Amino acid sequence: MNNNSEDYLFMFLKVRNHYLANTVVMDAVPTLQAEYTTYNTRVDTYMTQLSNSTADTSGYTLDKESKRKNLEALGLKISNALTAHAVANNNAINRKLADYPTSYFTLANAEDLIARTKALYLLATPLLGVLLPFGASSADVSNLNLAINSFVLANPQGSIAIDIRKENAALAEETRLLIVDQLTNKIDVLVRVFETSNAMLYGTYQSARALDITGTPTAPAFEGTATGATPHLITNIPFTANRELRLNIIGGNAIWGLSNNIANIEFAVPIQPSENPRLQCITIGPNGNNIMVQASNPAETITYKLWVYEEN
Repeated sequence: MNNNSEDYLFMFLKVRNHYLANTVVMDAVPTLQAEYTTYNTRVDTYMTQLSNSTADTSGYTLDKESKRKNLEALGLKISNALTAHAVANNNAINRKLADYPTSYFTLANAEDLIARTKALYLLATPLLGVLLPFGASSADVSNLNLAINSFVLANPQGSIAIDIRKENAALAEETRLLIVDQLTNKIDVLVRVFETSNAMLYGTYQSARALDITGTPTAPAFEGTATGATPHLITNIPFTANRELRLNIIGGNAIWGLSNNIANIEFAVPIQPSENPRLQCITIGPNGNNIMVQASNPAETITYKLWVYEEN
């Protein structure tokens, strides 16, 4: 949800609350009750669409991350077994093909990880049973192939969720325009009958109709705690240059930003509890799907709230 959507939602809710507080008086105007019935339905629809347009995809991310961890562990296990077997049998070719440092499996991108672990599986398949003394059973080799397939299938799911969010963002904008048109051309005109007969009611309606561009009534998309011992992953969403992030922290100074891995915050910005920055992603870093935070003091724990504003 971007700041424009938030501001309009806040105004729509103010208008709804004004009507609910003055129903008896306002329903005396012919057709006004019917207009508000339609209006309230549209506002409910708008809120649902906005919620779906910024839906948290961390469920997909956590599932993919779990499957990746499993694949990393099995890949390392088979790599070590194949390398040890190659050394024991003076097989320089297999050693070259199978020998990877531990860090490779955690740092490789998804495509590379899939390709290299598939190559390890193909190298290990003719050696089923033979690798057991070197730490890899036949079941481990079979499980490696299953882990590869599982990780491959997990990868498109996040993209599907992002497509659904974009569709709902477009629907929300259509609904917003419908509501604005109804307010301008129907409800505003009908409520004007109170301008002379009930000036106080009309004045409070005008206040409710004012578009407040200074507040942020929406609850944060993510909140939690983080320590200074290790970087904390808030969420993982595909990088978008124009997406805006707003962070608030309590408890101590921190750094936050974007990263392509979860070991460290590659593109970090300092933040203090008194600050309330709202930054476009492109101003934080050139890329990075992981939004992260870390307390500056290793002994401290901070509380954070993060708002995410998507460009419609």
